[in-house]
Amino acid sequence: MGDESRKPGMDRARKRQARVYQAKHGCSYTEALRMVTPRRGRIRRHSRLIEYFSRAAQCANPHCMSPLHVVCDGHPRFLGEVAHIQSLSPFGPRFGPVGGRDVVENLIVLCPSCHRLIDSDVASYSVERLVPWQRVQSAALVGGGHE
Repeated sequence: MGDESRKPGMDRARKRQARVYQAKHGCSYTEALRMVTPRRGRIRRHSRLIEYFSRAAQCANPHCMSPLHVVCDGHPRFLGEVAHIQSLSPFGPRFGPVGGRDVVENLIVLCPSCHRLIDSDVASYSVERLVPWQRVQSAALVGGGHE
């Protein structure tokens, strides 16, 4: 009994992507294949990172600054989304030579609108533009938890 979710030719396409990735980044074929194979389900984040970033009071985008904590039906809710400055995936926005990681220096908290905006307009929102946002937000979080 086969897996109905597999598409014919998917393995060939993935192998081709791995060869391209290997040539571009100079890594082993096994590493390239791992990088181009999509992960299943949601990314699991370390609980301390979640706790750290959930203290952000507002969007890291200095032109937005939307509040990230709201009260809905009497219950507090956190609306922020943790975004990677450098993508985890080689096919994601702003993927660097080393790749993005789940570390404080590579993560910022944005409102959902700004998260979509920066990931869809990579030319305007480069790593060089986002790093200062991250530094300001990180300093605020270390200095008391609210910006």
